[in-house]
Amino acid sequence: MATIADVLVALDRARGFVAATQLPSGEVPIDFMHKVVPGREQVSTWCTTCLATMFACHAWAEDPSPMARTIIARARPFLGGELTPPGVRNYFAEAARPRHTTALACGSLPSPFVPGMRSALRMNQWWSGKIPPALAAAYLAACVDAGSFDVTAMARNLALFLVSSLGIGGIGYLLTDACDVEEDRRIGKQNGWSALSPLARLVVSTCLLAAAALPWRWLPNARLGASLVVLEMLLFLLYAVPPIRLKERGVAGIVTDAMYAHVLPVAVAWTVFAGRTATRGDEVLIALLLPWMLAMGMRHLARHQHDDLDRDRMAGIRTFAAGRGREGVMRWIVRRLLPVEMVAALSALAWALPVAPLLLAGFVVHAVWELYVVRERWIAPLPPWRVMSDTERHDLLAQRVLSGFVERWLAPLALLSLVVHDARALWLVPLHLLVAGAPLRTWWHLVQSLPRFTKIPA
Repeated sequence: MATIADVLVALDRARGFVAATQLPSGEVPIDFMHKVVPGREQVSTWCTTCLATMFACHAWAEDPSPMARTIIARARPFLGGELTPPGVRNYFAEAARPRHTTALACGSLPSPFVPGMRSALRMNQWWSGKIPPALAAAYLAACVDAGSFDVTAMARNLALFLVSSLGIGGIGYLLTDACDVEEDRRIGKQNGWSALSPLARLVVSTCLLAAAALPWRWLPNARLGASLVVLEMLLFLLYAVPPIRLKERGVAGIVTDAMYAHVLPVAVAWTVFAGRTATRGDEVLIALLLPWMLAMGMRHLARHQHDDLDRDRMAGIRTFAAGRGREGVMRWIVRRLLPVEMVAALSALAWALPVAPLLLAGFVVHAVWELYVVRERWIAPLPPWRVMSDTERHDLLAQRVLSGFVERWLAPLALLSLVVHDARALWLVPLHLLVAGAPLRTWWHLVQSLPRFTKIPA
């Protein structure tokens, strides 16, 4: 749990967002909707409700200080009425429950504070975003080798692969926190490493290393796969540990993070699940998937640094975003990185057509859903592309279309393609939903809470 400093950063970020999304007339999009689409006031009311609720929940969850109570008081009028989605109301009710004071409020961590393992390893920040692409690579590799498909071996290897992935990811985030203790202390940010006792650090580190390494005793193609895992660990060290600490060395840090967080997990998954019947065309498929993951990973970290710029400056961290500024980073993402990612994604999906035609079809349906149904019919009319800011273009194309597809649909569609090749793969569906079904559940709850508008006034 963070501190009131995060609330201040969030509020500052909101002011920056309003400034960044101003239209040439000086109006922000919510005001703009009233002019271009008369009678759609309830859309802007819903948007305001969500914004107000977000800040209120954030403020109360981070620190029950007078400032937080003021934010909640100002947001409370927006929380009533039929336009407030039930999920939002429930979230606010949950966030409003009494909590113990934070370290900033009382000067030290309260005695009952015992961080959960999920919180210490920050699994909520990486599992649902980084595991699905690796699973998609595993399913696609199995599609390529569908002639010798063995559902029992596939399920066993998936379980072992996920255990190893849990260990690798946990080590990466724990190592990053161990090297960021002082920086996190300056801004009052929770740090998983400092929250653990020395004994707990030893136990957790040992368990994570064992989880990362032991599955390779039984996984296929162990020599190459384990070599890639060792490379991933090496990149963790280069990224986080001084004096090299690529995290503070501009674009090198962006590339390194994308390599260990997105590219290598997909390469490891392909190595484990690709059979011996792979052809040169199949090798081209993975060769196209990896640049897609690299571009996406670079974009994710650049956007993360863009959002955390104020906090990183407070902590004294010199990131890529600190050197370019917010506008420079967003311009670099949208005008240089995003076109590369789009071309890489479409190339990979098109090349996968003979093996998994559902992927490209699913991407088209997903893009239409996000661009037309959600943005045109439910949330807000799309402004003309020429008046969109770089931030709006990023959030629309990169976040909603590209990232949304990878995190929610890429792996399920690849698994469905495997089921089409061999119906026995249907037994893998419950396992997938158990370990990687959260993005789909989140999407479904979001769809249920969105207001329905079936006709746009002329």
